[in-house]
Amino acid sequence: MTNRSVKSAVLVIVALCAVVATAGAQSRPMTLVDLLSVPRLSDPQLSPDGREVVYVQTQADWKANKRIGHLWRVPVSGGRAVQLTTGAEGESTPRWSPDGKSIAFVAKRGGDEFAQIYLISTEGGEARKVSSHASAVSDLQWSPDGASIYFTAPEPKSAEEKERGRRTEDRAADPWAGHGHRQQRQRARPGQTQQRGHHAPQQGPASDGDRGGNAKEIGAG
Repeated sequence: MTNRSVKSAVLVIVALCAVVATAGAQSRPMTLVDLLSVPRLSDPQLSPDGREVVYVQTQADWKANKRIGHLWRVPVSGGRAVQLTTGAEGESTPRWSPDGKSIAFVAKRGGDEFAQIYLISTEGGEARKVSSHASAVSDLQWSPDGASIYFTAPEPKSAEEKERGRRTEDRAADPWAGHGHRQQRQRARPGQTQQRGHHAPQQGPASDGDRGGNAKEIGAG
């Protein structure tokens, strides 16, 4: 069985358990609200040793009027799923480190203006911030040696663009807002001091032909 098949099978089992548990707790037919309240599972990632899967479980937050996702981990062999994160804004894009000791993910926490890369140990504990980029990061990928994390981010807005945005805040939303910003494939180095403005040539995953821009080294503070 391939890794994709294993991840899909585990995700289906966990999803069915969630649905059965929700249905079993009710003595009436399910309503639309009940259906919307059922957790959604996505982005399963198999650990390097093939023993566990980390995934995103998203649930409706009726007070916030949106769905919020958190990271969960479950053994491939079966057993109790364990919640790894509880951030108020949620988390996404979990990615195992090559040695299986850490999980990188994307989140917006505390004073973050944009979503950044965070790292949490598989042994537990608080997640630590790895990047402080000037735009929202996404699409994480570890380098084979575990020394870097590549990511995609829009080209940061210039001072002129930010000023223009402030001037239009009191007007109707611009349907073209955000268009025209290139997506850049970049790199963060866990455990190193952030180096703003330091450019490095693309290498490894950053050389994908469909991702333009320059690679930029950004380390943890």
